[in-house]
Amino acid sequence: MNQKPTSYVLAALGLLPAFAFAVTPIPTSVLGTVQQGLTVTITGTSMVQEDRTNWDPWFKTTHPNASGMEGSSPVADGYDSPYSAPDLTYVVDVKLMGTKSMLMHDQGVHTWPPGGGRRTVIWPAGAGNQAGLPKDVYFRIYTRWNWNEWPRNGGTLGNSELKFWWQGSDLGPGYEVFWNFQPNNGNAPTRFGYTNESDPFQWYDIPGGALQNNKWYLIETHAVLHNNGNNAPYVVEAWINNQLLFSNSMTRGIGPTGAGWALAVNYWAMSAAFDGYQWNDGMALSSTRIGPASLIEIGNSSTYNPNNVVYQFPEFLSDTSSQFKVNLTGLGAGPYFLWVTNNRGERSLPFSLTSTSTTLPPPPNLRLQ
Repeated sequence: MNQKPTSYVLAALGLLPAFAFAVTPIPTSVLGTVQQGLTVTITGTSMVQEDRTNWDPWFKTTHPNASGMEGSSPVADGYDSPYSAPDLTYVVDVKLMGTKSMLMHDQGVHTWPPGGGRRTVIWPAGAGNQAGLPKDVYFRIYTRWNWNEWPRNGGTLGNSELKFWWQGSDLGPGYEVFWNFQPNNGNAPTRFGYTNESDPFQWYDIPGGALQNNKWYLIETHAVLHNNGNNAPYVVEAWINNQLLFSNSMTRGIGPTGAGWALAVNYWAMSAAFDGYQWNDGMALSSTRIGPASLIEIGNSSTYNPNNVVYQFPEFLSDTSSQFKVNLTGLGAGPYFLWVTNNRGERSLPFSLTSTSTTLPPPPNLRLQ
């Protein structure tokens, strides 16, 4: 059920004493009109609290600015872009966290082989050895598109998928994973899945339907490294916007040494008029699931129920101030309650959304194309 109830306006309320928990999110005010699709702002404390305990050392210590794209440039943060370096930049006008995001801009027709096809970001610079990584490798990123067209079916060599994330291996097919969006006849993709190139693609519906431009999508994957058969079963899992899409197993894991790890590997079957912007933020690898940087949810009961709350698309996230687009789908006419869960798993008490406050100016981190 998709209802757009009468507009509610949010009050500045503080429901938790500041001394209650050291890292528990404490919303202190929520400002803006609660109406489907409108943007509101939360202020408070400890709303992100990013936990880097199990992050890969490349992100944790070697390139500590790389996750948030906060260095002076992608190259300075250790990212490599062998086929599209001029199109890979850091920008400040669109970002989810911190002060910057990574922008990948692409135009026109691309065909096979690579160099015409796209291989936009390889991590780490130079690709290569995966030795030293733990058995379980979890990946997380927030991604936002503004594309004027999407890949079509049946492109060059049939390879028209949007290959979103590649975990590769010099051991060849069967020891790598491609995480793809399924082409949809030129329309926005509605399904996400994977293959190891030895087995057919497995496709799953994207929560909320087709990809939409100008929304930050939270995408997470989990795969197991291959180690002479000792790590079986080789689990593959994916989440979109904190919702589990699948939890399967493969006959082999990712090769322990490899050709590389790549984001937005390639896509074909675009027209000469193609003009695509893709922003990325909050990228990391870990030996355990990383989860949302900050999970914002709305429900219609003061008792938290994971099956009766709605994920809110973030526009900006920080410990002290966050913005999101209101989604009240299926929640009826209210009353509404807000929860914020930080990256350490601490959840706020229910924050009542009442009927007095002021509306907000347009959020400063949006960019219109």
